[in-house]
Amino acid sequence: MKISTFFPLKISILFFAFFLSISIVGCTLFQKKQTLQDAAARPEQSVSKLHTGLLVEGGRLAVVPFRAGSGVAATGELNHNSLGAVKGIMDYLNEHSKSILAVTVSQIDSADFILRGHVTQFLSRKESRGWFSSLETRQIAIEGQIVDVKTGQVVFRFERNKKVPLKSPRAQTLGYDLGQDIGQFIFEQI
Repeated sequence: MKISTFFPLKISILFFAFFLSISIVGCTLFQKKQTLQDAAARPEQSVSKLHTGLLVEGGRLAVVPFRAGSGVAATGELNHNSLGAVKGIMDYLNEHSKSILAVTVSQIDSADFILRGHVTQFLSRKESRGWFSSLETRQIAIEGQIVDVKTGQVVFRFERNKKVPLKSPRAQTLGYDLGQDIGQFIFEQI
């Protein structure tokens, strides 16, 4: 009699433990999915169009290389990506815009506008993709503004970031790709 009452109790305890573990796992996965959805809903970009009418009139835009911002280490890799972003902006604007001619900082004396800013984030991190896998990513974020040389007025402000898997070929051109995105973003706003 003692054995028969012990056996159903053992099954009940095992069933309860199994149910509890499934519930915990399910809640954890739902919470992670919700967090990823919340992150995806956050905007990657923001813009303040202050006096974009000045940009529509056209002119020469000197693009100053982005410096490391607060809390960002100034490394060779950051400089490489910063210069890639400058080249990406210039290439995109010079290819698509009829009114804006993007020039290097060496031609700043003849510029009508100056685009300058700083890198606010440059990091690599591992992101969990489930129980047994993770993905290492590289992320760069840039804040900048375009200033009218004649008046000193801020014409346009922007924030933009980009994230790619570290082992993908796109990680090598991350700065340039972000620059292309910024160039397109500026072009679409004016």
